[in-house]
Amino acid sequence: MKLSLRLHHAVFAIASLFTAAAYSAELPGNLVWENNNDQPVFASDQAKKGGTLRLFADSYPPTFRVVGPNSNGEFREYILANQMGLTMLHPNTKEYIPQIATDWAVKDDFKTVYFKLNPNARWSDGEKVTADDFVYAREFHLNPNIKAPWYHEYYTNQLVNVTKYDDYTISVTLGEAKEKRELIGSTSITPVPEHFYKGRIGENWVKEANWEVAPNTGPYILSKFKKGKTVTLTRNKEWWAKDLKFQKNRFNVDKIRIKVIRDKAIAYKLFLKGKLDTFEMPEPIYWHEKTKKREFANGYIKRTLAYNDKPRIPWGIYLNTQSPILSDINVRLGLQHAINMQKGIDKALRGDVQRLPQFTSGNGEYQADIKPREFDLKKAAEYFAKAGWAERNDVGTRVKNGQTLSVELMYSGDERNDLMVILREEAKKAGVDLVLNKVDFTTRIRTVGENKHQAYWGGWGVGVLAPAYWQFFHSIHVGQNNTNNTTNTADPELDKLIEAYRTEFDVDTRIKQAKQIQHILHEQAMFIPGYQESTSRAAHWRWVHLPEVPITRSSREMFRLSGATTFGLFWIDEEEKKAVLRAKKKRKTFEPELKIDETFKI
Repeated sequence: MKLSLRLHHAVFAIASLFTAAAYSAELPGNLVWENNNDQPVFASDQAKKGGTLRLFADSYPPTFRVVGPNSNGEFREYILANQMGLTMLHPNTKEYIPQIATDWAVKDDFKTVYFKLNPNARWSDGEKVTADDFVYAREFHLNPNIKAPWYHEYYTNQLVNVTKYDDYTISVTLGEAKEKRELIGSTSITPVPEHFYKGRIGENWVKEANWEVAPNTGPYILSKFKKGKTVTLTRNKEWWAKDLKFQKNRFNVDKIRIKVIRDKAIAYKLFLKGKLDTFEMPEPIYWHEKTKKREFANGYIKRTLAYNDKPRIPWGIYLNTQSPILSDINVRLGLQHAINMQKGIDKALRGDVQRLPQFTSGNGEYQADIKPREFDLKKAAEYFAKAGWAERNDVGTRVKNGQTLSVELMYSGDERNDLMVILREEAKKAGVDLVLNKVDFTTRIRTVGENKHQAYWGGWGVGVLAPAYWQFFHSIHVGQNNTNNTTNTADPELDKLIEAYRTEFDVDTRIKQAKQIQHILHEQAMFIPGYQESTSRAAHWRWVHLPEVPITRSSREMFRLSGATTFGLFWIDEEEKKAVLRAKKKRKTFEPELKIDETFKI
């Protein structure tokens, strides 16, 4: 199913009329307002402001847009984290707390939430954030010129209305009722600066806005960039929210400078020289082996490991079911048994991670009892034979009508080389030629976004309160570029379940539906489960400090992405930095430090 451009224009026109009509609405008088201001703070009052955090990325962002072609990349998270929504999910208690909204009230139909906006909220260019920016957010995402089919569909069928009551009061309405917490999360939209975009979204907007820096509402401003080399974020010292309860003592460094270093080994050498301040270490080779350096032994660099408790990222192999070879379910099932993921985990990853059971994990009662298919040459052979790949050539690769059973597996990052090599060599035993194609992150995102892939190694962010499926597996996205259905899954029964799950209000019913969906996904075999991580691990120079509990329950990383701009708990002590550098120059040493925090271990 594919929306035509004509239909997009029609939807946009209708939405504009509906938006105009929303201004005369009258606020109901029986609303019960809440704000959860009694929730605990999660930042440290020991934090200091100042300093520059120097990070690296293995590729330069292809755009600064967060919608449209090529926008779904790593750097997008830095930008989105600096655009505040109406509320925020508390990272430890998972209750909603204020951001741009000060209070909210849920209508008894559980489709609409009313929000009071903070009148002090400002865009980074000094303009006020008002109700008009939230009304315009819907108009913006319905505009066909942004070329974002996921958003077009969502703001057409799911988020059906944004109503303005006065400059600082709005309501957001969904098409279907949801459980209260999920309703608040779904309606806590992010504003779009009307004064910046209004009248500028023409047919060439995607190209014209590629490197455009839009105003934002968060703590950092994208202040400087050199294409292909660096991006610098500068703390907005006049940030309107800096003294609010849940923002205070966060986002402490003055600048975040991200340098493009395509080779992680080179980046690590620069880190050891003090040219980078931190280094995330999810890979065992770095955590176990490459920390055996004098910088660690002399106490100049610390190590911190902390457990988290959040839905797991589904790391694994995504198969494009529109690829001719992979369109056959028996080939996909054969590959499930031809991939020796456990050996890769045990050998390349040293058992530091666990096998992922299925696409979603860590969602508590929503989880079905599903186990990943194990490496089994006999079962692999049976499935391949069903698909007509019974014969092998003189090197052992399966053949059919003169074609070899070859699958290109795209991945990014040198740290995954050992894992990928093990998977390739083990797949040979099953007669599969797994062709490894290592590319940088940006290239992978672009290639997958344009549906030019066979298979890729990756991981996606999934639902926080409950697993999400619509954007990943509903057939409405099949054949379109720049959607999250990268497996091009299309199954009528699955579609019906996903639609029902998406709109179901009763929690018990949703749990049953989620488990049914999981079983169908398992049967369709478009995803080969990889591994799941339960810890965050990083090395950091002595001048970089973390709170007593170094991360939140919901943190993925300590310093990059979610660490730097979503939760922002760390700080840099500039005086200590000078002292450490002096000590290093004089060969004075400190006690080596390794901290292991089990606060959120499950």
